Amino acid sequence: HSDGKWHKVTVKSGDSLSHIFGRLDISPKELHTLMSQGGDTKTLTRLHPGKELKLHVDATGQLQHLYYTIDALRTLQVNRNSDGFVTDYIERHPERRTKQATGTISSSLFLAAQKSNLSDKLTMELAGIFGWDVDFALDIRKDDSFMVIYDELYLNGEKLRDGDILAAEFIRSEEHTSELQS
Repeated sequence: HSDGKWHKVTVKSGDSLSHIFGRLDISPKELHTLMSQGGDTKTLTRLHPGKELKLHVDATGQLQHLYYTIDALRTLQVNRNSDGFVTDYIERHPERRTKQATGTISSSLFLAAQKSNLSDKLTMELAGIFGWDVDFALDIRKDDSFMVIYDELYLNGEKLRDGDILAAEFIRSEEHTSELQS
């Protein structure tokens, strides 16, 4: 825009919107108008260090647009209209890729899961799924194994994080099965 200026701000530790508005010479009245909108603007009461804000201020010092990146998938957008401001979220949708991991337990589920490249989060979920019918500390035998199918979430070809476990199976070793029957 020729009528005004875009500012890109990285939130510092201890920063608040009023500090940032102050540094950019945006009037406290603007801040008050924005925050009195309620609703989604409450997200702006707790800014997290390292996050990014983009603000467009017109030639008279009025805030026209504000974008606050919450995480890779959500950005809060604020746009001025005749009544004040309109806020909503820009949502991005990740691509889900289904993966499978299997592991043979030699000493513990956790080591086996680590060897299968499962994250700590997925390993804890897996232990939770099996926990009620297998006492992992006492009841695991060498060569028991597991299989897990889970989602990974990608955005623009880069892995964001693990998704949910879709299926999991605990497989007793042959030796274990014969012992259980005796």
